[in-house]
Amino acid sequence: MFFSFQPTFDEANYKTIDDQGQFFVMSLSHNSENLDGEQIDCMTADFHGRPSSTSRFMGSKGITKDGFTDELCLGMMHETTVDVKARYKMLPNKEEGTACADLEDDNADTEWDCHLRCRLEFIRNLCQCTAPTLSYLIGPDKEEKELEEWPICDYEKCKVNVQGRNYSDEDCTKKCFRSCDQIRYNIDHERKGKSMRPDLTTVVLKWDSFEYLTMEQDWVWSVTTFIAALGGSIGMWLGLSILSLIQVKFNFKNKMEDSEQEKPPSRRKIFEREKLNNKK
Repeated sequence: MFFSFQPTFDEANYKTIDDQGQFFVMSLSHNSENLDGEQIDCMTADFHGRPSSTSRFMGSKGITKDGFTDELCLGMMHETTVDVKARYKMLPNKEEGTACADLEDDNADTEWDCHLRCRLEFIRNLCQCTAPTLSYLIGPDKEEKELEEWPICDYEKCKVNVQGRNYSDEDCTKKCFRSCDQIRYNIDHERKGKSMRPDLTTVVLKWDSFEYLTMEQDWVWSVTTFIAALGGSIGMWLGLSILSLIQVKFNFKNKMEDSEQEKPPSRRKIFEREKLNNKK
């Protein structure tokens, strides 16, 4: 049986990381006798806050495996030091390898949740059930209704016909984009040896440097820089400024309006006036 837990703190009780050094300690006690001869996966720590160890297997094209360590094995003492390597702010685009989107809406799915939702729908299409590890994506307001239609999976009862068919969630995952605001971490994991007691696992997380690089993309031209560059080019070649061109445009417009007001009435209008006077 596998279980996953994630420490969470509300805004009133969490402690900010203001200094370098230790900021989190976990001591986990387990029944070592029940694990004799069992192959147990090591625990993971994910600094991006993803609630599952499957981040090791979910990377897509152009996505680096970043921000987690999966070497926190039972019965050992672990010390993990982390700091921010860089922050990247990119422009939204759909180019392969650099595709990203602005995820400003708090309710918008992250790239990670989007991939997991695709996997949730993929399993539902195959087995007509909900994967137990992905059921948290449903949400409390829809959980009861959706679990009636797609109950929690018993994979022994899922029969898939693999002859002559290809199954993939690629069409869905093509719509998943990472955030254009990316943070990359440096993680240094060190094992301090076995615990004094075989039933204890100790994990210490430390924060290293607060300094990091920020790299930001921006448009080559904005409205202001374009007008400034245009005015500079015109001034160099014609001896004019962009303000003088705008002034010429308004003067020309005013003269056109004045000429329209001073223009004598047409022959047709004079004829219509005479015809109206004759009727009177």
